[in-house]
Amino acid sequence: MNNRPNNSANIQQGGKRNDNKKYKKHKNNNKKKQSDKPKYVPPYDKAVLEKSVGDIGLSEQTTAVLMAGGIDTVYKICERMACEMYFIQHFGKKQLNEVSQVLKKLGVDFRVSAESSLAENKEQAKENSRNDKNMVKSDKGQGKSDKKEVKLEKTQPKSEKAQQRVEKTQEKVAEKAPNKAESKKENNNQTNHLESKKTKDGAFDVHKIFPKPPFVPTPSVTREGDRFVKFQRGGKWGFKDKNGKEVIPPIYDEVFNFKEDVACVERKELFGYITRDNEMIIPYKYEWASSFSEGLACVGDDSKCGYINKQGEVVIPFIFDAGTPFVGGVAQVKQNGRWGTYCLQTKEVDWTN
Repeated sequence: MNNRPNNSANIQQGGKRNDNKKYKKHKNNNKKKQSDKPKYVPPYDKAVLEKSVGDIGLSEQTTAVLMAGGIDTVYKICERMACEMYFIQHFGKKQLNEVSQVLKKLGVDFRVSAESSLAENKEQAKENSRNDKNMVKSDKGQGKSDKKEVKLEKTQPKSEKAQQRVEKTQEKVAEKAPNKAESKKENNNQTNHLESKKTKDGAFDVHKIFPKPPFVPTPSVTREGDRFVKFQRGGKWGFKDKNGKEVIPPIYDEVFNFKEDVACVERKELFGYITRDNEMIIPYKYEWASSFSEGLACVGDDSKCGYINKQGEVVIPFIFDAGTPFVGGVAQVKQNGRWGTYCLQTKEVDWTN
């Protein structure tokens, strides 16, 4: 009888333990490789990147959406790709176009993906190869013209009879030459006239053939600013008058300009409204908000938005995904992925526009 213990079960269990250790090591190595990837840093002026989104000329609604999404500086915009901005709640195509125009004025831009830069390099390489081929073709054409000149020299008349024949043919050609010269001049004039109306790409410029009427610029409209101007001190915001006198102390995380004698302010990531006497008329309870327009302001919570009056009463229920300020009794509202026009008089939405 063989009295040695059977260790097959222990060996199998030990094998499983070793496999688990290998799996954990492999998993930890993957984490290290991911953490080793360098973080993207926008290659722009530091002073521009540190600017607040409320000071770069964005509309109040777009500023409120960005602040609610944690985007409070230009740096946080530039470190994202344009497509990644859609991950911000209530951020749509209209806001993306507005942000893109403002970034262009500041001389900065969104992060460019590695695939797009690779595609640009490939396109540049193709264009360089085309230019090289054209240079080779031009060199070959010049060589052919040199060969033709050599052949003409060899075919020159050598005998007197051949010289006489040549003279006769020259006389005949001279008789017909004036008419041909005139026709060539006319053709050249016509071609030059058309060539002058071509662009660099070889296509005809329609505006030269059919000239446009002279451009008359519209007069610029100057808007008067509010008598209260917001200012920042110690990372907080307040208001001064036009003479520089402090009228509201800097105690708010963010402020919007006064509209209809009411200003939207933010504290601890919630929005409320104050008067010019720094009196809180609507408490902090909205996750994003905009300034008053025609007595109403668009405010929202974590999912929907609606409109309130200056007493904080809900005038239009919170059933929309986004909304714009009222102008002329109408505002643009978004619901279920489409935009419509809300009429304040009829209290109905026209979804056909």
